[in-house]
Amino acid sequence: MVNDKFRAREDAIQTILKTFKNIYVQRPVKKEAVETSLRIIAGGSKKVEIFDREGNWIKTWYVGHASKDNKGTHMLLETPGGGKSPNPFIMDMKGFIGMLNTRFFTDENEWRSVGILNYPNMDIREVEVTYPDELEKSFRITYGGGNDIKLYRHDSEKEISVYDTSVVKDYLLNFKLASFENYKTGLSPAETDSVLQLTPYQVIRVKDNSRERTIRLWPKKVLSEEDAADRIEPEVDGDRVYAATTAGELALAQRYGWDKFRAPIEAFLVE
Repeated sequence: MVNDKFRAREDAIQTILKTFKNIYVQRPVKKEAVETSLRIIAGGSKKVEIFDREGNWIKTWYVGHASKDNKGTHMLLETPGGGKSPNPFIMDMKGFIGMLNTRFFTDENEWRSVGILNYPNMDIREVEVTYPDELEKSFRITYGGGNDIKLYRHDSEKEISVYDTSVVKDYLLNFKLASFENYKTGLSPAETDSVLQLTPYQVIRVKDNSRERTIRLWPKKVLSEEDAADRIEPEVDGDRVYAATTAGELALAQRYGWDKFRAPIEAFLVE
């Protein structure tokens, strides 16, 4: 968990655990460079405290700057028994060349899991997809498992009598796993509020046996209208969209991963 609030990114956890396991002392810092290294570490290091599963403090790493050859990282160790080391060391990791400090990022949003839909067993009860500007393309699907599938128009409780159940079932398979890219949108709070107040191009609601989730999607503008005109660049990002969670948190999502949900009801109907 991230700060007892969010589920953490599994890949980031694995990266940091791999670093703990495979790190080693490459070489000591040269005597004449110790004072400079300590000063830089004191002014700009990342403090990494490591605890066991019972919450007992094991050690602390002060992760500093890269070595001159960029093949190691200046670090200082502190332990319960030995206190803080008087000398820094240049650390390295097996099977890795480069700086280790980038593995210890501190932005809460970067640590958050970006998984938003996760139904590997297809334990979905209902899906509703709405296109606010094109309501006639909207639909609702109920799912009872297996071939128990029913399709409805967005404004009707009457099941559509003829449609391609295999296509509908293939569409539901998209809900097995879907993720956002990250929660770092680069927008200010005011800009975020402005996006959230716009009409989304698609709203996806998913119900299972315990809760309901809502995902809203908006196009992402690359530049302001003035800049787009001056630089002759597209106004809408072709690779990413804005997406909001049920709680109204804004994130970035990759278009290729979410365009698969953008099917109109006509895609399921039999001519």
